[in-house]
Amino acid sequence: MSQADVSYSCGSCGYPLSLTSSDRITSNIGSEYHKSIKKGFISFLSVDLSRFTQVDETVKISCCKKINGIGLTGCSPTLAYLDADFCNLKPNGIVGIVSGGGLEYLNVSHISHCIPEDGLAVIGSGFATRLKILYLWNCKTVGDKSIMAIAKGCPLLQEWNLGSCDAVKISGWKSIGSNCNKLEKLHVDRCQNLCDDGLQALREGCKRLSVLYISKHCRQFSSTALEEFKLYRNNVDIREQKLTIQM
Repeated sequence: MSQADVSYSCGSCGYPLSLTSSDRITSNIGSEYHKSIKKGFISFLSVDLSRFTQVDETVKISCCKKINGIGLTGCSPTLAYLDADFCNLKPNGIVGIVSGGGLEYLNVSHISHCIPEDGLAVIGSGFATRLKILYLWNCKTVGDKSIMAIAKGCPLLQEWNLGSCDAVKISGWKSIGSNCNKLEKLHVDRCQNLCDDGLQALREGCKRLSVLYISKHCRQFSSTALEEFKLYRNNVDIREQKLTIQM
């Protein structure tokens, strides 16, 4: 007996997943699609993970343009590693991502431009106190309000990638210097608003900093400010990143 629409359940516990065959992404149907079906892989427009109480420690949803993060609301505290770069995350989706409280690694690089200046402040609101590694590369709209909240609310941060975060200004840099006492690696390459005063704030703070990634070209701070950083913080490995242009 044929059925027009097929429902799906968790293969482990049998819990209904609120997924139906009509929700599948079928635009790429062809030989590769059928190969993925045989391997047990099916792509859906959206997936609600909040119904799972025992999510694996690692979830990778990179480049999933249909995922906005809202489906992760109420996720398990066992979720410790999440790759969600190049996703169209929404402000309330950011809340969902950190709602489990167990994240130690989070990559939300190149998020949607609909995220406002304070859109990532929720990361520092008490949900991500275990966070050790945070990648915000190329988050163009994320500004000082978010940076200040994260710097204060994520005391265990050891690595922070802020490369190409152009909206971060002096208040953000000062907050990082004052609050990120366990930060060891910091990426500030191609940050258009990292000025001399911002570099000084990082130099005078971040006492455990061991590696600083900066731009070899296209930087706003002076050579004098950089030389002073090297002089006073000679234990920090300054790695100059070359600008690559993709054609």
